[in-house]
Amino acid sequence: MRIAFDHLPLWAALPVLVLHLALGYGIGRLYFHGVWRSAQAFTGHPASAIGWTLLRFVLLGCVLAATAFEGALPLLVTALGLVVARPGALRRAQ
Repeated sequence: MRIAFDHLPLWAALPVLVLHLALGYGIGRLYFHGVWRSAQAFTGHPASAIGWTLLRFVLLGCVLAATAFEGALPLLVTALGLVVARPGALRRAQ
């Protein structure tokens, strides 16, 4: 028998939410690294830039779609991890 995520108390759901935050942070770092790589590739090889752009969109779409099946709260926490990863990735690119 499976218990739905929405019916768990917050203390029981907290480890899962922390894992989703870490997942979002990791995917965010990869995503924004891909933005940096595709921006660099536009100067030399435009086809490579298009490939990096497609790869990062597919990766992000698959992760967020898989997370959406778990419910709204895990999806929002994963998206929060993605947003939290942005400043670190941009700071590294400067």
